[in-house]
Amino acid sequence: MGFEKPLPQWNAAGAEPPSSLRNEGWKVRQRPPADYWNWFMSRTYLALLELQQDAIHKDNLKDATTTVKGIVQLSSSTTSSSELLAATSKSVKAAYDLANGKESPAGVITKIEQTSFKKFKSSKDANGIFTTIEYRRKLDNTLAVRAVLSGGTSPKYTTRTITYYAANGTTVAKTEVFMLSYDADGVLMSEV
Repeated sequence: MGFEKPLPQWNAAGAEPPSSLRNEGWKVRQRPPADYWNWFMSRTYLALLELQQDAIHKDNLKDATTTVKGIVQLSSSTTSSSELLAATSKSVKAAYDLANGKESPAGVITKIEQTSFKKFKSSKDANGIFTTIEYRRKLDNTLAVRAVLSGGTSPKYTTRTITYYAANGTTVAKTEVFMLSYDADGVLMSEV
């Protein structure tokens, strides 16, 4: 984003005041000499100019990480596990559709589908979104995983709860709750 306000250009260099004056400041009824005032205004202008010029140097920008702000590259991949790329709306929607039981993108097979599970969808809402998806083991039909959308209103549910079950299909091994947030167009932006 560019700077909107013009710089207060001040070319009169003036004279630097002594350090004693800079440390103690002006006394009551004391007036600054014009050269000291010009020095202050000129230094302020030059400092602001330097900040604006350095703000546009791309070589000063660093790559972002999970702990450092910086520049990121966008990616539409739905299979990447990179922590240096940022997901586009397209990839987030593809993951959202896959998690909600809609058609998966061509060539994408989820890990759960690779491990011999049957998938059951239920509680279809008015927008065609299944709010409950269960994965059952093919061997004995025991429940392995249940994902439930709740909160908010369709199609903008606010919570996804995923429950993992032990081998007996009834004992809860782990539960994860994710908060969902959307952009102004209703596209899922984060699942935290």
